[in-house]
Amino acid sequence: MKIFSALTIALLMIFQTVGFAASKTFSASGEYLMSDYDTPEIAEEIALDFAKQNAAEQAGIYLESYSRTIDKVIDEVEIKTVASSKVEVLQKNITRQNQKDGRILLRADIRATVDTSELDNFLAQTREQRQQAIQRYKALQEMNAKIKQDIDEFQSKLAAIKDEVKDDDLQVEQERINREFLAIKKSEEFGNELGASKDFSFNINHLEEAIKLQPKLSWLYMEYAVFKSLGNVNNIEETILADPENAHNVVASMAPDIKEINKSIILDPNESSLYGMRAVHYTTKGAGKKLAGENTAAKIYFDKALADYDKAVQLAPNYAWSYINRGSFYQDNLEDYDKALADFTKAIKLDPKNGYAYKHRGDLYKELEKYSESIKDYEVAMKIDPKNFDGFDYSNMGDFYKESKDYPRALEYYTKAIEFEPEFAFGDHRISAYSSRAELYLEMGENDKAIADCDAGIALATEAEDKLWVGLIKMTKDHALEAKEQHDKFGNIDTKDPVALVKRAQEYFKTGFKHEGHYERAVEDYMLAISLDPKILTRDEKTLVTYIAFLDDYKVQLRYLNKLLKLNPKSSAFYNSRGWVYENLGDLKKALADYDKALELDPNSEVARKNRQRVQSPDKFKELEALLERANEFKKNKDFSHAVEEYTKVLELDPNNQDAYFNRGRSYLAISKYNEALADYNKLLALNPSYDSAAYYNRGQVYRYLKNYDAAIADYTKYLEFKPNDEDAYFNRGMMYIFAKKYAEAVADYDKLLALNPNYDSAAYNNRAWAYYNLGEYKKALADYDKALELDPNNEGAKNNRQRVLDNMKK
Repeated sequence: MKIFSALTIALLMIFQTVGFAASKTFSASGEYLMSDYDTPEIAEEIALDFAKQNAAEQAGIYLESYSRTIDKVIDEVEIKTVASSKVEVLQKNITRQNQKDGRILLRADIRATVDTSELDNFLAQTREQRQQAIQRYKALQEMNAKIKQDIDEFQSKLAAIKDEVKDDDLQVEQERINREFLAIKKSEEFGNELGASKDFSFNINHLEEAIKLQPKLSWLYMEYAVFKSLGNVNNIEETILADPENAHNVVASMAPDIKEINKSIILDPNESSLYGMRAVHYTTKGAGKKLAGENTAAKIYFDKALADYDKAVQLAPNYAWSYINRGSFYQDNLEDYDKALADFTKAIKLDPKNGYAYKHRGDLYKELEKYSESIKDYEVAMKIDPKNFDGFDYSNMGDFYKESKDYPRALEYYTKAIEFEPEFAFGDHRISAYSSRAELYLEMGENDKAIADCDAGIALATEAEDKLWVGLIKMTKDHALEAKEQHDKFGNIDTKDPVALVKRAQEYFKTGFKHEGHYERAVEDYMLAISLDPKILTRDEKTLVTYIAFLDDYKVQLRYLNKLLKLNPKSSAFYNSRGWVYENLGDLKKALADYDKALELDPNSEVARKNRQRVQSPDKFKELEALLERANEFKKNKDFSHAVEEYTKVLELDPNNQDAYFNRGRSYLAISKYNEALADYNKLLALNPSYDSAAYYNRGQVYRYLKNYDAAIADYTKYLEFKPNDEDAYFNRGMMYIFAKKYAEAVADYDKLLALNPNYDSAAYNNRAWAYYNLGEYKKALADYDKALELDPNNEGAKNNRQRVLDNMKK
């Protein structure tokens, strides 16, 4: 490839100096014979450039010698890459000598220096970044050689045919050569300034000037397109954090400039990397649209991107990076993992020593949760070029081993990452490595070590002014502190005490969403408690099902459910839960068998019935779910009449649908169709007496409006067996007792209610006062009416009743 990879331009990074630095000074010279059409300024620049090239050759010899002292084996092209871009001119002197033919020979004598730290910087880079620099060096050297050849040919042509060619033609040719020379120098100036930057700053004007000087160099437009877009957004993370709703626009603004890329393609339509860069533009724009939720627009951009990636592969079918770039697009944007895998594998076949192809495939295997394959690919990449592995790579290895539950190896690689010398001026890998190792320690239960790593990570992130990482690691530290508090509280419990184990399980479950591994610890504590007290198995059956459902690995869920079914083979809930796991694992035959068994053990289980229906008749199930969703939406919007119509349609398709009876009954109740509501709740509770305690409460409300007070009391009582602290239920049952003239029972209910909530409502005191009044306890009635009026001075009923009590007290 004559131009460095389109994708990797945009990823150029700056590196800190490492190691001991020493410098060397050289003397060098360069000569240039001016033509009649040269300007003195251009001629001096050319002579000076020739002198710098000679100085770079000497610098290369010095740097090669230095590399041996630090025991580094470096390719010749790597030495030349560093030497050519990092030689600094200290002094220069231009002299002119008149020649016999009247022309002028310019001689540039310079003193230049190179610092060994520049080689240290280069060696600190990953193989990919070094290859970028090498490809840039080669491209510039090719162009420099071409210009030198053009100059020589022009000089020869000038000597041979000076008298036969019009001065204007020669002037045009000389100006073309000079413009191309100056354009390349501007590009070199841009690159060297960028490479010396510690904050990724650059002057885009250098590239603009280069394009003006020579508008027919395709690679200049591509380079300009990339860095123009990178200049659009500063402090990307802070920008997104400050305005997260505008994140999609921030992402889209980073797309390389399409107009500039198209100009480069027009000039060089067979250069594959140009199509790869245009694909980056479409990919970035598509990502912005996807982030905004505009999926149709995103697809249009992604289709264009894929067409360009395909074109890049077509033009360079033997270039590994063409496949790596397209594979990354398949993985990250289209989520077509099979094609991504095929492209990465093809890249490896074309270039078996391309460590990055193995890394990309390893990352893909990680996403597919094939951790053993991930580890293998990363280990191959490490063998190919161990010096190419940096702190980020070691941290990735730690992630792989952590996911595969090999905690000792994960700890080993996170520690390697932390001990690895930082390379990047912005992007200290140790921050994320400390964060990851802290999470690992937290998962291992070593809370003090987790807290220490969090403190170290926060210190580094604060120093780097990275607010995002500071916030993330502080969250991890909060979790670690909470886990430490829990351990101090429950860590030393008696593991032979089932009550203590259940209590600790409940604490682990409460924090499971914060701490990885806590859900499984909760289940483990329950299993241990069951082994000590088998009664817990049936008592907390629903709790166990819930805890197991929160585990994020179906195979782990299956393991626990198999154990529980051995302990209790008559549990409908466990069979139903295992059926759900089998269904998600794709084994529908076993899922259906478990749902059948669950219904055999508990014919009233609506959950098992629906699960079996979903497996047996998926089309009918989808139709029912759509009807239920529409009905629920009507109910949510208080359009109860239409809700009733939709629930009725559900019941026509599925006459035993318990959810439909419950919700239709609720809708009937809302529109005062009490007899219809009663029929639905009677049918529901006949199908499943333990469907939901709310069914008893709602039927109690129906009986209340039908003035069947004893039946209402019975249903409220049944409901309170499930919800013994429900304030509304006590209020309503108390009112039913009053209507049934059971005043002592009414007083007891209001006593319970007001003990739960002394400020529940003025009506509660008014009702209890009425019960006291009818029991002849006037002083208590008067006190309650006073409290009712204190809570609601406008309670006319309380005012009138209070007066009645006073009148009776006078009598």
